[in-house]
Amino acid sequence: MKSEIPSPSPNVPTVKALFQAGLCMGVYLIMEPRYPLSRIIEPVYKRWGFVERLSYQYMCSFTTRWKYYFIWSVSECSMILSGLGFSGWSNSSPPIARWGRAKNVDILGVEFAKSAAEIPLTWNIHVSTWLRHSITIITDPCPTRVPLWPLTDYAQNTGKP
Repeated sequence: MKSEIPSPSPNVPTVKALFQAGLCMGVYLIMEPRYPLSRIIEPVYKRWGFVERLSYQYMCSFTTRWKYYFIWSVSECSMILSGLGFSGWSNSSPPIARWGRAKNVDILGVEFAKSAAEIPLTWNIHVSTWLRHSITIITDPCPTRVPLWPLTDYAQNTGKP
């Protein structure tokens, strides 16, 4: 008799994504009043020294990233709820549902990246993966990969983007 795998429940991953979204928004709401971007055009900013300006710009970018983390966490939550975030079952026994298809940012991977080359792997994950494969297809002379030119020809001939 064949064992049936039950349909995966999105409840726990959804709650985790909602908690992450709330945490991200909380960090943003705490940090934004302390490091507003509008201060950069104020006269007081122009009187600061180089190190003060650089550290303020770093903190502004750090603060702004949390806004994007919040947005991506909310979109991850909605993708999980719709079922589009389901990426299959683990190989463990019993199998565990994986919801990685919805993940678009690895917050700890971005914040603790050891080099700038690691950031595109963890920030906007799906777009950077697509670009990495597209650039590889265009620049790689390997004939086993599918070229992109049929897609561009189709778009040009149909008049649709």
